[in-house]
Amino acid sequence: LVWGCWSLPMLLLAFLTFFLGAWRPGYVISPPQGSYLGDFFKALWGAVRCLDNKKPSDGKGMRCFERLKGIPGMPSDRLLDEFRMMLITSSIFLPFSLFWFANSQMYSWGYNQCNPALKISGWVDCNQIQIMNSLAILVTIPIFDFGLYPLLAKFRVRLTHIHKISAGMVIMGCCLLIMGGLQSYINKQGYYSGPSSTSYVYYDPENYKEHQASVYWQVPIFWLSGVAEVVGNIATLELAYVGSPPSMKSLVMAFGLMTSCGGAIIGFIVNPFYTSSRSIYFQYVTGAITVLMGPTIWFFWRNLRTGRDLMPELFEENLKAVIRTGSMGSLVGQGGGSLMEFRGSLKTSMDGKPGGYEMGSKNAMEALTSLQGSLKKSIQEEGEEEGEE
Repeated sequence: LVWGCWSLPMLLLAFLTFFLGAWRPGYVISPPQGSYLGDFFKALWGAVRCLDNKKPSDGKGMRCFERLKGIPGMPSDRLLDEFRMMLITSSIFLPFSLFWFANSQMYSWGYNQCNPALKISGWVDCNQIQIMNSLAILVTIPIFDFGLYPLLAKFRVRLTHIHKISAGMVIMGCCLLIMGGLQSYINKQGYYSGPSSTSYVYYDPENYKEHQASVYWQVPIFWLSGVAEVVGNIATLELAYVGSPPSMKSLVMAFGLMTSCGGAIIGFIVNPFYTSSRSIYFQYVTGAITVLMGPTIWFFWRNLRTGRDLMPELFEENLKAVIRTGSMGSLVGQGGGSLMEFRGSLKTSMDGKPGGYEMGSKNAMEALTSLQGSLKKSIQEEGEEEGEE
């Protein structure tokens, strides 16, 4: 069973690599084509230094980045606006770190609770009961996407991303509250003589099996944690992804994954104080705080305006530019030789050969901007020459 669990993912990945690369040709490995991280940290450092261009605000948030426009050495105004809209939309990630703290601690606290206080039944032990989380994710995603959400929409119940994120936090908190309730029952049957869970001693060691709870009492805990991930985590990533400019998608997803890091940092601070005898307090307090964080998120972010809401023109222009770097069809009539060379360079990269531009990459976007600038300049010069004649 152990060898099967470890070898099956390896075999699936090996088959997938073969399927995409050999059996079904078309899998293209594109080399890195520039990164926005350098510009982002440059702008971030400028904001920390409180650089100011002394210009009036446009009233769209992240004023510290807006003040950098026009300052020598800073990124372009367009790129600064994209950074602003990305950060405004990604602000929901800040409180969501608590979600991952509760989720990650559930596994370690759940194992400590199970071993040795719960009765092992059949093939399910204290480790295997936790697969209910993964099973719940696999089962719940199609049920929610094709059943629950369309049903609610049919009855005109409009669920926003903020509603789902808040609900996910509440469900995750309830998981820890249920765990705390189970721990209360365990504490009534015995006590911990030391800091480890293995120090558990029954008050009635001769008849303890009559009152010992089953490991299956942890099924709803880990099942609901999977539901919380489907409801809350997916909605968080969707909101940030949809509300951020097209060229910022990779940075947004990186920030989303950093919420796990935030949860780990909270655990790094909290866990040194954890012992099995104190576990019930950790479970109840963390569960209560996580539940309360749900309505708190709704209250403070219910009127969240994403980057798409604040600057729709930025999204349209950016998306057209990203598409244009791939096809260049709308500029073919204007380009001349330089444009045709740029389109050929893009095609070379998309064919998987080195030396070209990848569609939508930083290098391609900068090349397109430069090319458009030279085209405008040439058109203006032609107009001035005609005017002189």
